[in-house]
Amino acid sequence: MIDVREVGKDRPSTLELKGKPADVDSIMPLVLINPEIKPTGEPATGGEGCLSFPEIFAEISRPGFVDVKALNEKFKLVNFARGGLLARAIQHEADHLNGILFIDRMSKKTKEEIREELDALQKATKAELQKK
Repeated sequence: MIDVREVGKDRPSTLELKGKPADVDSIMPLVLINPEIKPTGEPATGGEGCLSFPEIFAEISRPGFVDVKALNEKFKLVNFARGGLLARAIQHEADHLNGILFIDRMSKKTKEEIREELDALQKATKAELQKK
């Protein structure tokens, strides 16, 4: 589920339904089942974080727009185009479905800059798993 209403106030999104501009809030929270994502537009760099990596944030480059075709929570077909934060969030979540994490999208330089944080998180995760 994606919901950009609160964070989207600082990082705007765009939405087109049936080729016409629409209010992003009208589709929030957004559930996409078996999404087909077609990235469009030039790459845009923006800050990202992930619940899988608490308190780790980095600049990630992704296409600025996506076209989406999916089933919604009522199993009805939805088609729309979006940009801004919503496009970024959709791509981020689609990556999860494909086994890709946002750290996989980081530049080598960025990954090296946060290496200590990543190593500490990995160590803590392993320790937690050993308790079970």
